[in-house]
Amino acid sequence: MASALLGALCIVVGLAAGVTSASAERRVALLIGNSAYQSNAQLPNPIRDVEAIRQVLQSAGFDEIIPATDLTLTGMKQALRRFEDAAQGADVAMVYYSGHGIEVNGQNYLVPVDARLMSDRDVPDEAVPLDRVLSALDGARQLKLVLLDACRDNPFVSTMQRRTATRSVTRGLGRVEAGAPNLLIAYAAEPGRVAFDGDGQVSPFSKAISRHLAADGAEIRLALGRIRDDVSMMTDARQIPYFSGSLGGREIYLGRPMAGGGSASDPDATIRADYQMAQAAGTIEAWDAFLRRYPTGFYADLAEQSRRKLSRPIASLTPSGGPSEFTGVVPIATLPLDGTWSGQYTYTNLKQNPVPFAVSLNGMGDRVTGLSSEPNTFGNKSTTQLRATWAGRVAADGGIVLTKTYDGSGGVSHSITYRGRLNRAGDVIEGEWQVGTNRGRFTLSRQ
Repeated sequence: MASALLGALCIVVGLAAGVTSASAERRVALLIGNSAYQSNAQLPNPIRDVEAIRQVLQSAGFDEIIPATDLTLTGMKQALRRFEDAAQGADVAMVYYSGHGIEVNGQNYLVPVDARLMSDRDVPDEAVPLDRVLSALDGARQLKLVLLDACRDNPFVSTMQRRTATRSVTRGLGRVEAGAPNLLIAYAAEPGRVAFDGDGQVSPFSKAISRHLAADGAEIRLALGRIRDDVSMMTDARQIPYFSGSLGGREIYLGRPMAGGGSASDPDATIRADYQMAQAAGTIEAWDAFLRRYPTGFYADLAEQSRRKLSRPIASLTPSGGPSEFTGVVPIATLPLDGTWSGQYTYTNLKQNPVPFAVSLNGMGDRVTGLSSEPNTFGNKSTTQLRATWAGRVAADGGIVLTKTYDGSGGVSHSITYRGRLNRAGDVIEGEWQVGTNRGRFTLSRQ
């Protein structure tokens, strides 16, 4: 009896040791959020992203967390040096970066707030190579984790002069495979794609990280998979995270592991499946049905946002200036937009002014979609033409808002908003385009 009791006690102690093994490890993290860019568009969310993830790691029992916000080039170098010392001999070392990133000739860089990047030659001198971040993790033993929320639509590229014709420059970050042992790199978006800063207090990527990265019972690979699913749902699949890793077979948990090992089942599996069904239907009725069944919680918040987008009224839009022929009400029904339009837009980079393009538009009620092509004036040299998709709506008075999203050709995948107005004849649209703080005029004429 005594020996049986002793054996049972040993099993309990052994299980408890397995459950608490994560807390016995030494885990450190560096969290960088760059928001207040001095020479270009500011980002509203990176500082809040850092605070949200700091709270999660603190609750998970990380031994040292270094939050660092709005860093200059010198500040980023100092923060990395401090973190490199902390990571030496740590079991888990993690870097999270929220801010602008850029790729030049296959090399990824993180952009400090004092960068000007007037030309492509300035990037190595004014930004921090991703390789420097990876080298700061070298001293960690079990897991080297890098989370990069740095694929946002980068305005530096539009104004940057190209000093070398063969040097490619792209918005966001390019693909880098994790080659070092026990290294895992998570990108907020697929290579060549743009990550969103988000409509709320934090970015979609950091919101999903906060929800899943250190969840109890979620092994790191499973946690990243759930992060990917959440970001895809929050952005209607316009942003899908990308992961590259060289982990071995050992299970790694940033939260508490399950007693006896293994990962916890996904408590949101059913609601996620129902959400995806409502998302696929894409109607107000589908979202109403979902919200009746799930009135509160994370997915309810996403459903409310999606429902509001469908029911949002179209504002009357009147671009500043413009000739008198662009005034007055234009009934949509009498002015179909279907057909090919020739256009041009102007901007003050490298004397490329104006840039011609052609777009084929299709209208259905007040909604407009289309496809366009234009000369490659700012992408890499892999193609001579840049292609894009268009989607938008037209108001009853002829005001029009179109979002033009490049498809990745030439390494270009950002979106541009076009706001304009149809003339009374229905054969010309004039207005203004904008991306970040950069803007200019455009004209579309029906062919």
